[in-house]
Amino acid sequence: MKLPARVLVIDDEGTVRRSCERILAEEGIEVRCASRGEEGLRVLDDAGLEAVILDMKMPGLDGLSVLRTIRDARPGLPVLVITGYATLDMKRECLGTGASAWLAKPFGPDELLDALRRAMEA
Repeated sequence: MKLPARVLVIDDEGTVRRSCERILAEEGIEVRCASRGEEGLRVLDDAGLEAVILDMKMPGLDGLSVLRTIRDARPGLPVLVITGYATLDMKRECLGTGASAWLAKPFGPDELLDALRRAMEA
């Protein structure tokens, strides 16, 4: 499966956002970034986005709330959930809420790209 052309990364950790942006840009993907859930939802209005990479634990609007909003607004949009707090219960809840794929932090470039491909296939 090919990678998307435009991706939104929503994560409150600057190092994670920058790492994702670098990895994806090296693959020719245009990346938009948001540091909070509320900001990410405003950026989501951009109709050209083809996928979202979403952190679960953020201040303010958390990832699960953002995921629910994305599912209501853009039900077919692939969402890759990333988290440093990977538990089986959280994974089940995210996938049950409509996440397309799941990836635990920390992750390497190949793991991110593989998970993004899985999200696009879902």
